[in-house]
Amino acid sequence: MGGEVQGKPDNMQLWTITSSYLLNLHNKICQGITMMDPTKTLVSRRTGDAYVDDKDSLASAPITQTAEEGVENIEQEAQMWSILISLVGQAFAFHKCFWQMLCWMPLGGYFMIQPRQYFENLNVWIKDHRGRPSKIKYKHHDQPNEGLGVMLCPTANQKPEFEKRLSQAKEYAKKVQTTRFYVHEAWTALTVNVLPSITYSFPITRFTKAQLLRISRVLDNVFLPKLGVNRKMKRIAVYAPLEYGGMNYPSIATIQDQKGIALVMRQLQLGKELSQDLRILIQTVQLESGMISPILDDTDLRLAYLEPGHIMHLRDRLRELNGSIVIEDIWYPTLQRERDVSIMEKLSRLPGVTKRELEHANQCRKYIRVITIAEMASLCGRYIPPDRFNGRWRAKSSLKWTRQPPPTGPMWDKFRQLIKRAFCFKKRNTKIKEQVPLDQSLGKWYKNARRHISYTAYRTRTVLFVQQSGQGPLCYDRYETNENRNYFVEEGISLKLPIDAHPVTTTVSRNGKLIADQEYTSTENTALTKYQQTDNDEEDVGDDTLELLLKSEILIACSDGSYDPITSKAAFNWRVVTDSETGLTQCSAP
Repeated sequence: MGGEVQGKPDNMQLWTITSSYLLNLHNKICQGITMMDPTKTLVSRRTGDAYVDDKDSLASAPITQTAEEGVENIEQEAQMWSILISLVGQAFAFHKCFWQMLCWMPLGGYFMIQPRQYFENLNVWIKDHRGRPSKIKYKHHDQPNEGLGVMLCPTANQKPEFEKRLSQAKEYAKKVQTTRFYVHEAWTALTVNVLPSITYSFPITRFTKAQLLRISRVLDNVFLPKLGVNRKMKRIAVYAPLEYGGMNYPSIATIQDQKGIALVMRQLQLGKELSQDLRILIQTVQLESGMISPILDDTDLRLAYLEPGHIMHLRDRLRELNGSIVIEDIWYPTLQRERDVSIMEKLSRLPGVTKRELEHANQCRKYIRVITIAEMASLCGRYIPPDRFNGRWRAKSSLKWTRQPPPTGPMWDKFRQLIKRAFCFKKRNTKIKEQVPLDQSLGKWYKNARRHISYTAYRTRTVLFVQQSGQGPLCYDRYETNENRNYFVEEGISLKLPIDAHPVTTTVSRNGKLIADQEYTSTENTALTKYQQTDNDEEDVGDDTLELLLKSEILIACSDGSYDPITSKAAFNWRVVTDSETGLTQCSAP
């Protein structure tokens, strides 16, 4: 295949066409990795990330979830990419290639990253177009890969990137200190050259306050004297805006917050693949936290028991700034019945509870797959069964939970202790094998609540639905009450539950009649918050409402609408009310 002359005008177009075809072909042939949100509605799949002449191939071990399968898959994908690029006359630079792997093992109720000695016999070999194999070097998962000027680690370790930016700041400071600057020249050098270079990676970093302080000290001790300011001057006067008598001197910490929040907002509003990945990550952290309100919208409670990461760093910064990010159509759990509450929210507010205790409790909660106390308690709502505290019971949840090893005995003991303090304090001196009574019995079930747990039976006022056993599609045997309403008679099969049905337990009487153990107690959620909206937002407009509007002397009307150019979805809302805010509303969801 003949090559193109360097500098030919259409080289860029030809290279783009060739690269796009090879990347799409590699994406179709290889398996790659797949990310999915808890509701299993958002799925992101990719085989690698490429930029100009660099490509990172990605692989997982979905079948056996072992290191052997992971190494085999990454070797196959890398070999396939080597074959594809050889078809257009290119070749791998094997001496520049390396591979990294994250493999977890259960240890003490948690998953820990396996060190290299657990799979030291595994290596990656790639053959060139002539069939000669080359051994690819292994790089530790905490060692960085410098991509696009950023030190990236599979574990998201921030230390290599921090050390790079700190060294860069010291280098700039050394040069500036020996240079004679006028005040305006020093300001220009700081704002045009130094800060943009040092803060280049700040949209994706999560440096701590101590790390940012070290960088700012290096720069401030050099640039403040160049600007005619004593370097010992109070920082509140240095960083304050001009209208408050300050210098409006740029703050490293503020720049990281501004760039990080702006990147997330921009990607969520206009992005495609990154927006999908962010939504998957946010909804996964939402499930991990156990909160019933969007974690980036409601930032009042500190969630110290969660692992540090980009989303948690963003939330912590929003919390300190008293800010929030409202994301449309983001998933979050809902309350199930009256007097229901999030388990982790209640435990986090206990006086004297430690971070380690909350971590143990959250591991146990995730293992049994519950979010609120109503999902953990019995269906009658009066007590918690003893099998909730030993791991023998796990809810049949439709959500996608992260892999979770069985908690240890001390972790279950701590979980039981905290649950008793929060929900069963009055009668907390119960034996391990006894049911634990709740301090306050749970009330009626909410209609339209999003229920992720699959129960055996549900009921409305007159109809009972019993889930059929088997591996086929989900369907329910339908039972209706007799004339005296003292037992249920089978009437047929239903494929879908009505929105006002709630779970119950059933009993078969001595004469073979099916009886529901609980009465029908469904109700509307009258204490709705801005986070707990039902699926039915339209107002039931009757003749009385229309007559009231026609006779009113004052009418207030407003409307609003929005359109998403990426997904081509639109929504609108209009409202016409009297001066007493009584009227009608019409809206449309995307």
